[in-house]
Amino acid sequence: MRMSINTPEDCTINEQFIKLVHETPILWNLHLPLYRNREIKDQKWAEVGAVFNLSGTEAYKKFVALREKYKREQKLRESKSIAQTECWRLYDKLKFLDTVSFSRDRRWSKPKVVIRRQNGFGVSTALTRQDLSTLLVKSEFPEMHMESIPTSPSYQMSGEPSENESSEAYQDNSDYYNDSTMQGAHSEEPDGPDYAEKIESMPDVHPVASTSSTSIQHHQQQFLNRLESKTNAILDDHEKRKSSWVRCETLGHRVAQTMHTLEEHDPDLALKFDIMLSEAITSIKKDQLQRLIARQDQQREDDEQRKRLETVRLQQQQIMQMQQRQQQNTDNDTT
Repeated sequence: MRMSINTPEDCTINEQFIKLVHETPILWNLHLPLYRNREIKDQKWAEVGAVFNLSGTEAYKKFVALREKYKREQKLRESKSIAQTECWRLYDKLKFLDTVSFSRDRRWSKPKVVIRRQNGFGVSTALTRQDLSTLLVKSEFPEMHMESIPTSPSYQMSGEPSENESSEAYQDNSDYYNDSTMQGAHSEEPDGPDYAEKIESMPDVHPVASTSSTSIQHHQQQFLNRLESKTNAILDDHEKRKSSWVRCETLGHRVAQTMHTLEEHDPDLALKFDIMLSEAITSIKKDQLQRLIARQDQQREDDEQRKRLETVRLQQQQIMQMQQRQQQNTDNDTT
C-alpha cells in the first residue's frame, strides 16, 4: 500500500491554497448565482493554480482531494472522540465548507465517468436509434435486451476514492461541471432523500483493462445495466413529480453529458443521444400538457354540470313556493 507523507512545507502550502480558495467563494459556495458559470470558474481555478504552479484542472482536483479528506475526517470524528483521532492540521482550515452541502450537490450531478481506449478497443459507433431508445422510453420498453447492443469498451464499478493525503488527486468532476439550476430544490419534495439514496446507491463506472472476451462482455453488461438504471431513475422521478420539469430536464442532460464523456471519441453519437433525450423530454411535456388540458376540460364540464343542477334546484324551489302560496290562498278563500 502506498502511503503519502505530508511535510511541514506541504502543510504550509496547503494552508495557503485553502486560504486562497476560501477567499474565492465562487469556487466552493454552490449557493452563489455565478457558481454555475463554467467560464468564470475555469478562469478562477486557473488563477488559483498559477499561484502554486498548477493548471486550473490540477488546482480543482487538489481542492476536491482536500474536501474529501475533510469529509472523511468529519465522519471519523463523529464516530470517535477527538482524543482517539489523529489531529489533522488542515481540519479547522476547511470548516468554511460546513456552510454548504456538497453531498446534496452531488445528488444532481454528472457521474464521475472517464473513458480511454484500451487494448485496441475503440468506442463503438454502431449503437442505433432503436438501441438507445430502449434507455429512454421505459413505458414502451419495460425491459432492456442487452444482447442486441454492440460491443463497446469494458468497464468496472468504482469504489471510494483513495485514502491518500490531500495531495492525491482523483477523478471527481461532480460539482465543477454541474450546471444545474435546481440546487436545494429536492428538499421541497417529500421523497427527495429516497430518490437521492437511489441515485447514490448506483456506483459510478470507470474503464478496466481486460483481455478476456468473457470479462469484456461482463463489464459491458455491468455498465449498460448501470446506465439503464440511472436513466430509468430519471423516468421514475418524472412519474413521482410530474410538475418538476426543470428538474427532470436537468437530470436528463446529466445523462446526456455523461454519454458525451463516455463517447468523447465520437461526439456525433453523443449528440444523437442528447437529441433523442430532448425528444423524450419533449414527449413527456406534451403528455403532461394533454393531461392538463384534459383536467381543465373536465373541470369546465363539472362546473357547467353544477350550474345546471343549481338552476334546476332553484326552479324546483320556486315552483314549490308558488304551489305553497296557491294552497294558502285557496285555504283563505275557503275560510
